[in-house]
Amino acid sequence: MKKYFTAIGICLALSAGAQNEFNTWYFGFGAGLDFNGGAPVVLTNGAISTYEGSASISDASGLLQFYTDGITVWNRNHLPMPNGNFNLLGGSSSSQSANILPVVGSPGQYYIVTTPNSGANSGFHYSIVDMTLQGGLGDVTALNVWLMDSVVEGNTVVQHANGIDYWIVTHKFGTSDYYSFLVNAGGIQPPVVSTTGNFIGALDLYDAIGYIKASPCGNKIVYANTGGNFFDLSDFNNSTGVLSNTITLPSSPGA
Repeated sequence: MKKYFTAIGICLALSAGAQNEFNTWYFGFGAGLDFNGGAPVVLTNGAISTYEGSASISDASGLLQFYTDGITVWNRNHLPMPNGNFNLLGGSSSSQSANILPVVGSPGQYYIVTTPNSGANSGFHYSIVDMTLQGGLGDVTALNVWLMDSVVEGNTVVQHANGIDYWIVTHKFGTSDYYSFLVNAGGIQPPVVSTTGNFIGALDLYDAIGYIKASPCGNKIVYANTGGNFFDLSDFNNSTGVLSNTITLPSSPGA
């Protein structure tokens, strides 16, 4: 039991050690939260309008950089970036339509990875935002670069064990395969494929709906699958990108 609580304490310490990049959220229908003062402050000035996935990023001081629903990218003034207005290939009904992470070794640049609606053939893509453009308000410089096809609606970002690089983790539809893309100074690398857990896509396109999330210290990944009504919990090696030892946890309908 002591080891268990020690492990939790380490994870919480790592999570708390993060800077302020996650201090401002925009989501839903113009909704937002600002955590820069500690206690959350309600924001109602967002331009976003979505029932499902969204992502926001701030700089290390907590200043909002941009936010997105996976289709449009809005700057901190809540205006669409010129090359990011209805141009990205995330889905309007995708549970995790977008995720944001830094371009390693390029300060002020960010990847946006996007997933389409359940069953869409547009696949998994990334775009790049450069915050040095448009007078510091940012612009999209690379648009919809292909990573893989037949992806589920979920994806998550995990920091590499080296504390510098990242992993982007998703699941290929119609398989039992997780795909872990290493993100380093050389860009987004070809994926590490781990065959573990349930076959996703055995039912119908509804089986693609769900969320993927990593634990704060990056050693576990859970996939909540709505169509199959289960949770797959896996060990994650954030040095190699391999998922393993998956156990399935049952759920009431709509995991």
